[in-house]
Amino acid sequence: QQQQQHCDADKYVQDITAIDYNNDGYIDISFVFHTSLYMLRNTYANIKPAHFLTIVLRINNASKACGNKYAIGASVSLSATRMKKDKVYWQHREISSYSHGTTRHGGASDNRLIFGLGDQGIPQKVAV
Repeated sequence: QQQQQHCDADKYVQDITAIDYNNDGYIDISFVFHTSLYMLRNTYANIKPAHFLTIVLRINNASKACGNKYAIGASVSLSATRMKKDKVYWQHREISSYSHGTTRHGGASDNRLIFGLGDQGIPQKVAV
């Protein structure tokens, strides 16, 4: 019975992460199934090119930050406007150990914060 459970475990996805691996502003998916790596590319960029802002936070002196060089726990807010419209909209991202750590099978998550701006977004303000 125990041997059968171990064999069944190989039939499931063992690791998954969201990452923009081709740097087009659209989040892609990668996962490990059995012993193979699969990449699912978000092809919406082929239809409509992305306008986006990517932010990476780093603490220069990690020893003063107790080893927190990726700024885990930080919140980032971005305000933007759309051309031809005066409405300001906000997006928020938080850096967590889940989103910036290694995955169970040795892979790593994307440590960039990606803010989608639509087809006419104009960044106005970034607050950390």
